[in-house]
Amino acid sequence: MACRRHSLNKPKTIKIAYIPPTNTVTDQSPRPLSNVKLKNMDRETRAKRIADLHVFYGQNEVVGELIRAGKIDEEYTYPFVDTEEEIFEWWLVSPYLARELKEQGEVIIDALGCHWWGRTTSGQAVYMDGVIQKIAGE
Repeated sequence: MACRRHSLNKPKTIKIAYIPPTNTVTDQSPRPLSNVKLKNMDRETRAKRIADLHVFYGQNEVVGELIRAGKIDEEYTYPFVDTEEEIFEWWLVSPYLARELKEQGEVIIDALGCHWWGRTTSGQAVYMDGVIQKIAGE
């Protein structure tokens, strides 16, 4: 007779921890470097930190599908038609970075509770973009 040390039918316990948000307004996010001494970081390090904390996912397909489904108005999405800039990528970003990018004249879609940045460069790390470097230098 075989000895069974472990029961195969024993349920496993999974513990899930809920971490409540630290800010009460959902459209706010912490400043990316608020807990870091800025004088101890160079611009490239700050830019990497901003990109790591505030640029979430590339969402070209998502934005395209939302346009096709009529969830995002095409005219609202493309206010840059009269400019020379072409959007190569769409990135989901934090509310903080969306505000900063908008102040720099970047294309931002604020819809459906999300913030998408129309990136006009491609082929390099996001932190290397001139606009991210400029935000990191401020």
